[in-house]
Amino acid sequence: MSFGKGFFGKRSTTNLSKIETTFYSKRIVEKKERKILPMINESFKIAIDIGYGQVKGLSSLGGRVCFPSVSAPAPVDPLGEAFGTRTSHLTAVRVPEGPKVERLVGEAALRSLAATSTLTREKPVDLHDLFLVTAAYLLSPDTGVPPTVRSPKLSVGLPLAYYRAQKGDLKKRLSGLAAYVSVDGGPERWVSFAGVIVLPQGAGVALAEAGSLPDGLVGVVDVGTYTTDYLLLEVSGGRPMPLADACGSVEMGVHLITRAVAEAFQAATGAPLPAWAEKRALEKAARGETLKFSGRDVDLTAAFRPAVRDAAAGIAQRVLAAWGNRAPFVELTLLAGGGAILLQDYLEKALPCARIVEDPVFANCRGYLAVL
Repeated sequence: MSFGKGFFGKRSTTNLSKIETTFYSKRIVEKKERKILPMINESFKIAIDIGYGQVKGLSSLGGRVCFPSVSAPAPVDPLGEAFGTRTSHLTAVRVPEGPKVERLVGEAALRSLAATSTLTREKPVDLHDLFLVTAAYLLSPDTGVPPTVRSPKLSVGLPLAYYRAQKGDLKKRLSGLAAYVSVDGGPERWVSFAGVIVLPQGAGVALAEAGSLPDGLVGVVDVGTYTTDYLLLEVSGGRPMPLADACGSVEMGVHLITRAVAEAFQAATGAPLPAWAEKRALEKAARGETLKFSGRDVDLTAAFRPAVRDAAAGIAQRVLAAWGNRAPFVELTLLAGGGAILLQDYLEKALPCARIVEDPVFANCRGYLAVL
């Protein structure tokens, strides 16, 4: 598996946070490594949730990572890191006789004019795997293991709408994915996976909460940036079983609110709202604060509040329609995902017995990790 030359473009010798990434045949390299280095302890496990808005990850050793699902070419830093800080990760992936390619990933990429994010229904393979190896490196232990070898067990998720059709191909691809990786100038490590499990998004939430679920019907609503996954489970003796006709995905999420705020910003200023400023605009609007632009204050709260209400209403209507006459009998609805924090007040009123889970952004990852 290898990233295409066109995706990464020409190499830049930048000191900014960046990605140097190339993949190599796992079989060839691992065969050589096994002769000289032991594999990592089999108990090491990682769970990665690559969303449209953020990449989240947890490890069995307590590691945690979260960064925006954005990549960009790495420019030369004219300041030479004079300010002494990085806002993104430097991941270098090297292979024998292979080139190195540099990419910004995360916050720094978000600020680039050439930023690339996962806007399409199906995430581009190169972009998905770039985020994956970056997160996997960051979750790997720093001590006690030879730095060349990292082979954890991996658990990842797919949106419910694509799970049945894509789970086999994704598992096969990630099982063969491997690279030499370095992040933020750290030691180069061999990143590959000793085993891969693919789960439907939303299922991780139920798995994370399995020990506290009441018997009866339990719902899960996982609100993301571009999609919302929902499930209805029949729980008996603490064991959840999904009701297939009441589970699915809708293309509704935080992007509806972002779009409304961006439209209001352009109407007020005559200029488009840059992608890097979207998060700040949402946060300020949520607090009832104005956004400074060209020396004047722009108030976006009038657009933000109705957008939140409408997004929550749209999601709730679609979920309740899918659950049908079973909805009134639901014992508990679990709200998860970063979007659930934003829509919590509305969804808790619109959905039966709804409550937000602990640490909702990492809820899927906690469940993914639990099954490894």
